[in-house]
Amino acid sequence: MSVRVSVVIPAYNAEQHIGACFAGLQGQTLADIEILCVNDGSADSTGALIDARAAQDPRIRVLHQANGGVSAARNTGLDMARGEYVAFVDADDHLPPHGLETLWQASQGADVVTADHAIQHEDGSLEALTCPPAPNRREILSALARCDGRYNAVWGKLYRRGFCVAQGLRFPQGIRIGEDVVFNLRAFALAQQWVHVPESLYVYRPHAASAMAGADYAAHVAMLEAMDAFLREGQLKTTHYRDFLELHAGLLAKEGKNRLDAAARRRVNGGVRFTSLPFKQRLLYGAIAVGLDGLAFRRMK
Repeated sequence: MSVRVSVVIPAYNAEQHIGACFAGLQGQTLADIEILCVNDGSADSTGALIDARAAQDPRIRVLHQANGGVSAARNTGLDMARGEYVAFVDADDHLPPHGLETLWQASQGADVVTADHAIQHEDGSLEALTCPPAPNRREILSALARCDGRYNAVWGKLYRRGFCVAQGLRFPQGIRIGEDVVFNLRAFALAQQWVHVPESLYVYRPHAASAMAGADYAAHVAMLEAMDAFLREGQLKTTHYRDFLELHAGLLAKEGKNRLDAAARRRVNGGVRFTSLPFKQRLLYGAIAVGLDGLAFRRMK
């Protein structure tokens, strides 16, 4: 059987959702896929449920491992994958029956294929998130540096497996919130070609047990530090200075705050070529440098 797409599902205590997830994938109009489910040390019946599914469908392959977090589970899935492309699906989300086929047909050898998506809130309402039809690299990296939601997640996309292997793309372990953003920053910085499908092909369903639920500023620090390291390494910090500052400001605003601690001020301003900043961004840089965070945030409005 040819394998066009390897679908990686990290599963942890997913007994309530994993059956519907499998049903949605097994019903995809693109038949030549493999479904790689990594049971990340679940303490409920998830392991038994996915083993039972695998016994019924040869396209399903299962690996059970000790709990290591979603990044470790996705990395295991990447190692197992045999398809030309890799897709990531969370156990509690949904994609339409034609989702994978539409992404595959659009791929044409691109390193990354993206699509619009929707967020289904617990009251059942849908919030659509759309992307530019032909985004350039700077637009995508800017959106990621702000974490504005359009490109953050790895689900709803295809990644060419050969590209991932050649570039050594891996999910960063030790980051509980925002590991997707760090992965995608590197992927889009390195990709030679990407294509976007202007159709909503994935439904994300946040709930009380989601990793993002109740995540405060402190929970994002590991992600912010990894983003800072990447932007410095790629000499992208100056270009995306305002984007990165807006991300910090937005996370603080959710808690009703407008002050960065000393470590955060160093993270925001560090590695930035002050003389290369536009004039207004120099003002922001100066205000942050002397601790006038509130003034800087007001200037951004």
